Amino acid sequence: MALDTASWYSPAAYYTGPAGNDYAGFFHTVGLNQRASGFPYDDIHDQSTVQILSNSGPPTSLTLGIGW
Repeated sequence: MALDTASWYSPAAYYTGPAGNDYAGFFHTVGLNQRASGFPYDDIHDQSTVQILSNSGPPTSLTLGIGW
C-alpha cells in the first residue's frame, strides 16, 4: 500500500489484510462517514474529518467563552 501510490486515493485498499493499525481502523469505523484523523496525512485524498469547511474557506479566528 505505501509503495503503490495509486492506492492512496482508494479507502477500500486500507486495512485489507491481517496487518494494520487497529487503533486507526477503529476510529475510521466509528467516525462520521468512516472518517477519522489520527495522523495529519489523513486530511488529504478526501479523508478529512472536517466537513463543515472547505480548504478554500479556513477559519480566521476562534472565540471561546469560559464561565461558571
